[in-house]
Amino acid sequence: MSDDRDVLEKIVNDFSVGAFVGFFRNKSTKFGERKEAFNQYNDENFKKGEKIGEIIFAEAEQLAVFCLSGEPSIIGTKWQEGSIRKRKKDFKRKAI
Repeated sequence: MSDDRDVLEKIVNDFSVGAFVGFFRNKSTKFGERKEAFNQYNDENFKKGEKIGEIIFAEAEQLAVFCLSGEPSIIGTKWQEGSIRKRKKDFKRKAI
């Protein structure tokens, strides 16, 4: 597990979508690259929302992988709060 954490830390510190996609490809043969714009996540702190892939586990279960660009000043707690707020909005939309 430590190796995966090291790989992810490297990807985060020197981010590239290709490296992130490569990580998921190496972790699961079910990962499929699916490029799709998700502009509904764009706001003053986040931009270039994009779905980059997914893993389908079963008919009703899947993991979608997204990337968003953030301003360098958004780190730590502020970034986490923004990320959580976006996920809550998305879950509420799906529940309706």
